[in-house]
Amino acid sequence: MGEQIAGKLDFETLLCSFAASIPWMPFVNLGQTPINAAYLMAILLWGAFVLRRGRALSIPLTPGLILGGAVFCWFAVGAMMTGSIRTALVDLLHFGNFLIAYALILASVRTKALLERMVKWMLVSSYAVAGFGVALSFLVNVLDMQFLPRIMVDVLGSILYGSRGQEMLIGYGLEMGNWYRDGQFRTVATFFNPMQNSEYTMFFLFLSVSQILVRSTLLSRRTLTLGTVVLALQLFVSFSRTAYFGAVAGGSGFFLLLLMLGVVPRRQVIRFALIAGVVMALFSPLAGAYAYETLLSIGDMRQFSNAGRLVAMSAGVLVWMHHPWFGTGFGNDFAMAFGNLDISQPNFLESLVMPYIREGLLYAKAVVFSELFEQTNYHSGHISLMAQLGLLGSALFWGWQFSWLRRAWLFATGSTDTFLKALGLGFVGGWGTFFVCLIIDDNLFYPKYMLSIFILAALCEVGVRIKREGRESISTGGK
Repeated sequence: MGEQIAGKLDFETLLCSFAASIPWMPFVNLGQTPINAAYLMAILLWGAFVLRRGRALSIPLTPGLILGGAVFCWFAVGAMMTGSIRTALVDLLHFGNFLIAYALILASVRTKALLERMVKWMLVSSYAVAGFGVALSFLVNVLDMQFLPRIMVDVLGSILYGSRGQEMLIGYGLEMGNWYRDGQFRTVATFFNPMQNSEYTMFFLFLSVSQILVRSTLLSRRTLTLGTVVLALQLFVSFSRTAYFGAVAGGSGFFLLLLMLGVVPRRQVIRFALIAGVVMALFSPLAGAYAYETLLSIGDMRQFSNAGRLVAMSAGVLVWMHHPWFGTGFGNDFAMAFGNLDISQPNFLESLVMPYIREGLLYAKAVVFSELFEQTNYHSGHISLMAQLGLLGSALFWGWQFSWLRRAWLFATGSTDTFLKALGLGFVGGWGTFFVCLIIDDNLFYPKYMLSIFILAALCEVGVRIKREGRESISTGGK
């Protein structure tokens, strides 16, 4: 009976649908806490998988899964020991769901055909998300349909954006929310804010570009080119300094790495870079100036956002200095920068960042000096991890992440299969921008973004297994 049910469910199609639908998944609001529908779907998929496999259930204990479990235990124990388990619970649920999905991919994806199918579905889904975002930007900014964002909030509301989604425009007004900058609508597509949208976009942009560079046959050349252009356009119309910073810094590093190591023919990399440069040059008279000004504004302390972020980051540094090794405990929102800061006395903070904070406070009237000691959102994933986990916990976390990176790079550079090579290179490039963006933003536990990264990391682990078993050419068994 169980096998008949599992057969009708077509488990592989359900698995691909799960991976592709992550950015489209609604939130279920429990009070003021948005719970992503991915939890329920991942658990249901595990049930279908168990029915399908019967007693032959096995989960490969890869380094990524073992280290991920260790990081989760560190998070949970730290939260319990510091009495912050209640405030950490939502993020722990998110993290647990990421690991559940990660383990599901490792256990259920056994063939190259299914691996290719999942990546294809996720790429096409990212193109659809980008198309939705670009279309919204065109309708609002070019055709001046200013009523559309309010309809999005009123009609879609918390379904796509979570329980706080309606606050974005209703709470702050059309000209002041995260969805607007200098009168320009910033595309959010199916995400909560432009930063999360643009960081998701960057990850899949690298996957798409890598498919083109390696000349993979996963999708047609026309589809890959069109999809890459739409992803790049969505990245631009997010008007996100985080996205521009990540794209310039992460992208430059990635292409430089490809040129230095020769993993992809250098002529091909240079040709692609030249074509991209010409396209950007032709596009710049229309919109490039705005992107350039946005990128330069990253260090401008006259902007409230920059000044506020610097204050927040400084507070995180102070918290970490009081708890350097073990941190304050995961989810400990009650930890603050202790003591009174006397700016007449030279100290670490004054010598490094206080001049910038002073300048920023002159222009950012909403940032009062006391916020330096009350700030708990540090606006930097790296600083947040250091403050909450300390040096030891942060080293464990990034050691786990680098194990992903290393394995993806090794199988990409050592594989003769174009699809596997493109998958590994794309993951390396996307992960690089993720690391860079965490310097000035913190989306570590946003499901629609991080769950996609976890699944792609697991698929890279599957690629390692396929390569090791010498089955690079196997493309059967997808169903």
